[in-house]
Amino acid sequence: MDRYRSFQELEQHETLGKDYRVQVQKGSSGIAVMAPHGGAIEFGTDQMAQAIAYPDHTFWTFRGIKKRGNKVLHITSTRFDAPDALKIALSAQTVITLHGCRGHEPLVYVGGRDGFLKERLCHVLINAGFNARISTKPGLTGENPLNLCNRCLSGSGVQLEITTGLRKRLFTPAKDRGIKENKENFLRFTNTVRTALIP
Repeated sequence: MDRYRSFQELEQHETLGKDYRVQVQKGSSGIAVMAPHGGAIEFGTDQMAQAIAYPDHTFWTFRGIKKRGNKVLHITSTRFDAPDALKIALSAQTVITLHGCRGHEPLVYVGGRDGFLKERLCHVLINAGFNARISTKPGLTGENPLNLCNRCLSGSGVQLEITTGLRKRLFTPAKDRGIKENKENFLRFTNTVRTALIP
């Protein structure tokens, strides 16, 4: 259960620049790639989203930067209502969101309401050597119209839920208690997702 039920409630208790950061980079493709639980909330998701987005797509992330206890900053995607995030989503033709989920098996659960893009993403990921499947896992299907990935102009986006097992293959611990990219695996994953977004 989330501590905060809305972004407005979170803002009343958490401090921008101390507890969390927001980053946006504008693109021109009509696609937005978003990581609403970045930083230390769901590690690696913001770096992956930024790499997938650059330079064509719009990128947005909310990063937890607390020294500890970042999970309290998690707001479920169906209630994620940060005003600038909604503005970006509502002006994009398609939204792709990246999330982290539990699981030792290296796996991507592909959810959302865009059936065609879900199938395409699964296909390219599997061809690149990753384990991916259309998600039927409760809580990870991403099919609710209020889910951030579906708040786009088309009403149909995609949600990528990436297990801890896979994220540990894409990143390695850094000396400052952060993480750094495992370049070969990281680039293979992010470049593969990018290819699926090309019309």
